[in-house]
Amino acid sequence: MPLLRRAQFAFLHALFLGPLLWLSQTVLAASVGDDRPVGQAASSLVSADRPGQDMAYPVGDVFRPLLADPRQPRFFVSLREVDMPAERMTTVAVGFGETFGLYRFAGSAADNGVQIGLEGGLFALFNLDQPTRELVNADYSIGVPLTWRQGDTSARVRLHHQSSHLGEGYLQRVNIKPILLSYETLSVLFSRERQGLRLYLGGEYRFNFEMDSLEHVVWQAGVEYYGTRRLWGGTRLVAAMDLKSLQQHQYAIDTSVQIGLESGGTGPGQRRLRVALEGYRGHSPDGQLFSNFITAYGVGFYLGL
Repeated sequence: MPLLRRAQFAFLHALFLGPLLWLSQTVLAASVGDDRPVGQAASSLVSADRPGQDMAYPVGDVFRPLLADPRQPRFFVSLREVDMPAERMTTVAVGFGETFGLYRFAGSAADNGVQIGLEGGLFALFNLDQPTRELVNADYSIGVPLTWRQGDTSARVRLHHQSSHLGEGYLQRVNIKPILLSYETLSVLFSRERQGLRLYLGGEYRFNFEMDSLEHVVWQAGVEYYGTRRLWGGTRLVAAMDLKSLQQHQYAIDTSVQIGLESGGTGPGQRRLRVALEGYRGHSPDGQLFSNFITAYGVGFYLGL
């Protein structure tokens, strides 16, 4: 129950009700006045590959989700061995989340255009070494991304809220004092793709801290590879590296890497499954543990668009 109350507070604290109401009115206005049969009208609103046609509730996004970013909203479960300063844990990390397209202003070609959406996510870390499988940390996030694509170039501007909480069992066992870690961010990322390779670069500014000691600036960059050759079972090779550099940690680099096999569709809105070996070295991406320098490795199963 305490976690539910905290989650409700975090989502209300995000202060996105005004923009969402405006967006809902825009979407409704775009849908009103269509006198075609229901099935025909609905099909035009979910097709993501019709150039030159604006649409409400588009599938997929014009900005590809980041493969190796630990806080990319998506569905996943990952078994990881984590080395922390005070202990070594066998953990399972889980995530629930996705980006929901609200409206897309189409470009001149398929998959081009400008899109606004809503994203949300829950990221939790459990310690399997404890008999209770204790919850170590949980991060709740909600955001409004504005994305753009023209050919191989894309960008994302996002207003985002995160609230982080330690598990009660973990608190009792390690006897530490939780902190009030809740903030908003404004982030910008630019991306360029060519022949299966993708590079991205950008950063974010964190504000409205509950804690005065937190710093504001975060830089982010990464590289991704999407294989085109079909391998065993029709899968494709994918690999990615995400780099973050926080002012909070004197701009030390936190590195997240993945390499694995992906099956499913390759276009926007097509479901896919990825199984990947993964590693992480840097300050913990789990909110309340941000001051801990960790090394982690394991295998993850990822579902989503």
